[in-house]
Amino acid sequence: MTKRSPQTDNDRPDLSIPLETACYIAFKARELDDKDDGSSENGSGPDNDNAMDVIDEGGEDPTLEELTSLIENLTVDAQIDLVALMWLGRGGLHHG
Repeated sequence: MTKRSPQTDNDRPDLSIPLETACYIAFKARELDDKDDGSSENGSGPDNDNAMDVIDEGGEDPTLEELTSLIENLTVDAQIDLVALMWLGRGGLHHG
């Protein structure tokens, strides 16, 4: 087994999306995903009922709107980097 040297700034990929922005989008996406996860099959649960009310009333969700706006305002290159990070984070490039 070969020993890897510590990662340096030269080893890091040059991303078009700032790390802080990518992390914030990931945080907001998890927040949105948590609203969709329920403790029962109908999406109802003590932690979820209030969130579902927000979505059901008028179909508008402030978290979804903020997330959509953030992504739409990124450059195309930053959006591409965000998708790549998403795939890496979910193990999408891992086969097996």
